[in-house]
Amino acid sequence: MNANQAHQQKSPPPPQTKQENLNLPNDATIFATIYEIRMKILDIESDVRKLGAHHAQFEGENIAQMEELKRQQSETSKKAQMFDKMMKCLLIQPGNRWNLNDRHEEIFLVKPSNCVIAQHHGTKKGFRSVRAESMVARQFGIFYYEVKVLLLRGDSLNIGLATKALPLDECVGRHKNSFSYANKGRFWKDGTVDGGNSKFGVDDVVGCGVNLATRQIFYALNGKRLYTAKAFDCPMDLFPCVSLEEPGDSVETNFGPNFKFNLADEFEELGWGK
Repeated sequence: MNANQAHQQKSPPPPQTKQENLNLPNDATIFATIYEIRMKILDIESDVRKLGAHHAQFEGENIAQMEELKRQQSETSKKAQMFDKMMKCLLIQPGNRWNLNDRHEEIFLVKPSNCVIAQHHGTKKGFRSVRAESMVARQFGIFYYEVKVLLLRGDSLNIGLATKALPLDECVGRHKNSFSYANKGRFWKDGTVDGGNSKFGVDDVVGCGVNLATRQIFYALNGKRLYTAKAFDCPMDLFPCVSLEEPGDSVETNFGPNFKFNLADEFEELGWGK
């Protein structure tokens, strides 16, 4: 054996390389992972749809609220226009009061600066009447006034409208070309009963008005409309008028513009609120 052969026999064999274990997932694991990811995607898509639905609902509610706000603004604007027209109409009518020179001598007027309270100051029973200074306007619109009953001892108290032809010792409504609402609940026109409704007494507020567009007289009690007469044809001027029967009977009058009755209702009938 030569030296070269001896060297080859003594050399150690080369090291063997070990194959690394990569632990690669099997097919079942891969499918499970894909399924889990897919479910998460579906959950996300569901959340997106819910958010979209909530957004649409929110937009719908906003649109509805905006429409309601527009409707309210439009209604408010119409009422403001109607109120403006109403006030212009009332301004046509001069400040009214009971006429010191157009009353029965036994009618006593309290607060002479505006002649608000009228009182039967006589000693005997009998009708005592007083007319207002200003007549019912002939312009288009509403003429209206209210009377509050302060004291009522007699059987008859009449509130209404009369011409200058009514004698001051007679009752408004029971004379030609006069109209009234009596405390017994009767409506009088030209001396005859023209229907009836609620009775009234102390502390009640009675209203009498004229719709100049339709030439109709209407009455109200404590802010509630009661009656509208048929269109009247009176060639003479009409004045607010009250007739008191018993000594001590007294009323307080409101010629406007703030009434218990809502005049806007009458103006809506005229079409001014549309």
